Amino acid sequence: MHLIVNHLATLSSRASILGIVLLLLTSALEPVLAVDMQEGKRSRGQNDIPKTIAVLGSSVASGWVTSYEKLRDLKNGYAYRMERLLAPRGWKVVNVSTPGDDTKKVLQRMKRDLRRAKPGYVLIGLSMSNEGLETEDPDMVIESYTQGIEKIIETCRENNMTPVVGLCYANDNFTATQYAYLKRMNRLINTWDVPSINLLGPLDDGRGRLLTG
Repeated sequence: MHLIVNHLATLSSRASILGIVLLLLTSALEPVLAVDMQEGKRSRGQNDIPKTIAVLGSSVASGWVTSYEKLRDLKNGYAYRMERLLAPRGWKVVNVSTPGDDTKKVLQRMKRDLRRAKPGYVLIGLSMSNEGLETEDPDMVIESYTQGIEKIIETCRENNMTPVVGLCYANDNFTATQYAYLKRMNRLINTWDVPSINLLGPLDDGRGRLLTG
């Protein structure tokens, strides 16, 4: 199942857009959670799947440069907004994202971080920019990112956690060539047997950069 939401903007000037994205994100996740919870109950008997979502990503997922209770407290990105929205429904959202992380760094820390969070679901929100798309050979970056995301998915499943992959998203510094590789990576992920959320979406300006607004 492949799900569609808008690209996630983090700057406070785009707060209204982020609010819309949040609603789309939670709407997209709900069918996955509902179906998986029912299947989990049937297969696990009394051991229900934990109603906890861990957001495992980098700067955008961490809420970089967003403000909530005070200036740039990093508490108003999509993970924290999702946490506040889902709490009344009995869901817990734990943000274990670190700015600047690539797949290699996430693989080094994910078992430790997820052991603490004990989630039933893991929303993977990583960036091809951090993987080196702007500075390295793009074919090598595709290979590295593919292997990294596949290993993260495998690790989640080995630990009875359902992975949901956030597709690669826009960056204002991407060239036309880099944008083409980003879309190529997204098309590849869409062939995998894993739920995914399109974080490129309609806020992409058609050149791999964010729409202004």
